[in-house]
Amino acid sequence: MRVPHVEERLVSALGRSMTGLAAIAVCMMIWILIEVVGAGALSAMPPLELVWLRYLVHLLLVLAVVGRGPSTTLFRTATPLRHVGRSLLMLGMPLFWVLAAQRIPMATVLSIFWICPLVAVFLAAFVLHESVSWMTLVALMVGYLGVLAALRPPVPHSGTGVLLALGMCGCFALYIVATRWLRREETQVNLFQSALSVFVVLTVVVPFDWRWPTPSAWLAVVVIGVLGYVMLYLLDRATHLTTVSAFASMLFLQPTVESIWFALGSGRGVSRSLLIGVFLVTVAIILSIAAARREPAMASGQPA
Repeated sequence: MRVPHVEERLVSALGRSMTGLAAIAVCMMIWILIEVVGAGALSAMPPLELVWLRYLVHLLLVLAVVGRGPSTTLFRTATPLRHVGRSLLMLGMPLFWVLAAQRIPMATVLSIFWICPLVAVFLAAFVLHESVSWMTLVALMVGYLGVLAALRPPVPHSGTGVLLALGMCGCFALYIVATRWLRREETQVNLFQSALSVFVVLTVVVPFDWRWPTPSAWLAVVVIGVLGYVMLYLLDRATHLTTVSAFASMLFLQPTVESIWFALGSGRGVSRSLLIGVFLVTVAIILSIAAARREPAMASGQPA
């Protein structure tokens, strides 16, 4: 593959931390495309069916990338339980999203969910013993305020909805930290294992609520599966290259750019609060880049 060579050149030119930040930035843009395509596909099939088909495409892509090599190596890992737990987080995340969105407005769900960069940094500090600079903390606070300004969430009137949205947030934060924890594993092993358990569980559930997709929905599924694979590949590589605290503020790109996308697409235009949100997230990203440049090279070892 040529991708590792591209990464090597970027690391040589930018350094490990900056390459990791660039990977997360592209990852967040791909996430927006997944949601845009997925919005149309959800009108043609149940959410869990879409998740199941997405990971089917994902697994087939991993096998295609491995090629003629022994696919059994994808099952060889010293930490199988960690992989199973991390994979099931990718099931918990959409489940919490569906249930939360039934109880509180979507903007509120997302405003709670996007606490996840802060949660991920604190979990990484506790579990992985990563150091967190004051500049990183300031960037996270400023970035989250920017997300709130961009989303303008209504006040939630359902405590259950808030807890469900926090569950969604926790799943993604834990997934990020677990991926960083498993950085000694090969990327394709991580990608295979991240999809395997959630796919197996949904294989039992999905037939009971199956709706045969239309041809356009099948195309959307393939696009989502491919984009989802690339997105998780970039996230995995970012966690190989740098710390969670280094790239966490970059995650705020997703809700900010998506808010701009939908504001322009709906014809409403960019509001003053959205402009303030964009400004604050930009400041947060600049601070995170400055903090990443100050960090020493990442240690290659994995904490016990």
